[in-house]
Amino acid sequence: MGPFGHALLGEFRLDPAIVYLNHGGFGVAPKRVLEAQRRWSDQMESEPGRYFMAERPAALEAALTRVAGFLRTTPESIAFTHNATHAANAVLWSLGLGPDDEIVVLDHGYGAVNEAARVHAERGGAKVVVVRLPYPLDADGVVAAFAAALTDRTRLAVVDHITSPTGLVLPLAALIAAAHDAGVPIFVDGAHAPGQLDLDLGAIGADWYTGNLHKWAFAPKGTAFLYASEDSREGLGTPIVSHPTANWRDAMHWTGTNDTCNWLAAPAGLDFIADLGADAMRRYQRDLADRAATLLADAWGTSRAFPREMHAAMVTVVAPGSTPPVWDETQKLWTALRARGVEVAVFPFGGRVLVRIAAQIYNEISDYERLAAAFLDL
Repeated sequence: MGPFGHALLGEFRLDPAIVYLNHGGFGVAPKRVLEAQRRWSDQMESEPGRYFMAERPAALEAALTRVAGFLRTTPESIAFTHNATHAANAVLWSLGLGPDDEIVVLDHGYGAVNEAARVHAERGGAKVVVVRLPYPLDADGVVAAFAAALTDRTRLAVVDHITSPTGLVLPLAALIAAAHDAGVPIFVDGAHAPGQLDLDLGAIGADWYTGNLHKWAFAPKGTAFLYASEDSREGLGTPIVSHPTANWRDAMHWTGTNDTCNWLAAPAGLDFIADLGADAMRRYQRDLADRAATLLADAWGTSRAFPREMHAAMVTVVAPGSTPPVWDETQKLWTALRARGVEVAVFPFGGRVLVRIAAQIYNEISDYERLAAAFLDL
């Protein structure tokens, strides 16, 4: 397939006028994956009755089996979902929360998942406890702050594998151990992990784990999964109740006449990773992200926002300048950068303006040099 870097831009439909440094935001599917999705769509539209009643169930099972192998778990343990937020809502809905219950979340957690926890808790009269991770931040401090928040009222703990706003790879094994030592089931939001990290869901030990395949595993948009351990499947389903189903996976999959050709194209994304070489791909991403963060911090006279050892293919760097750390102002900054041909995640967090860079196989160090210059131009 050729070397990593700009030589691989031809595999994607990215606008050549924009340096794209926000792969973690929404993912980018390769052309060949979109073509696989289109083939399934053509098959669906050629005879919808045959597709939905005869072809789709077997095709879904085959796709699940392939994804399960990639995640090192069993097909019976996972179901497709539209995104990690969909999966989180399914788990929260199934708990039947009451006034004596608490849900523990992290302040670095994804906004939509934390909001889902708040809404489901309020409907049952439960409470959400937000763990403030200490700063300066390190792995031991993360685990200690999390463990201190768990009580006999905690019905569920929600943690991230890789935090969405800050790109931190959290000490997941220690967090899961702390939850289980306290008798608390744990839901892991691994939205950014599949593809970016080498996952073994059978060994991780979470009660529930979700991940987006449309981010770092190159699937089409709207492709994710929910993993449930054998002891965590009873009552699991979706707030969208449809026809009676045989198991929790069917309940997740059959909620009406949805176009799920994106799910069926997920194996094409895994084929793309296999062609690249998964280990080589991840080494390139991590090394490029690390070099880019150093370049930006040096050029801007700032610093990495968090410890170097807690990142993979996404890193946050403190932005230069004096932009107020509020959402409206950072979005103006995002717009101004796009006008200069660079797209990157810029947002307020912890009283600072942070820049979250992503390093994907189509990026090169010159892309981050352009980002550095664009900021200084502003």
